[in-house]
Amino acid sequence: MALNADINVTPMIDVLLVLLIVFMLSMQLRQVLDVNVPPPAKPTSHTTASPQVVLELKADGSYAINGTATPYSALPSGSVTSRRVASAT
Repeated sequence: MALNADINVTPMIDVLLVLLIVFMLSMQLRQVLDVNVPPPAKPTSHTTASPQVVLELKADGSYAINGTATPYSALPSGSVTSRRVASAT
């Protein structure tokens, strides 16, 4: 007697067909029934500053903090070393 290790997919197909019928009927009922849904809540202004700071060193030697161009003299002391590493191009 050999063991049969085949997967029986018939119940899965039955469930998928039932779901298909339910979704098709729900689309038809959506047109017939008038559903009153409350409007979305107004967004609250929870604008918290991101703790991440992005410092960009561009090819021309200029700096940008979070996408805003910043001159080198405006950077706080100690935030950027004055030593630049030459790229190996």
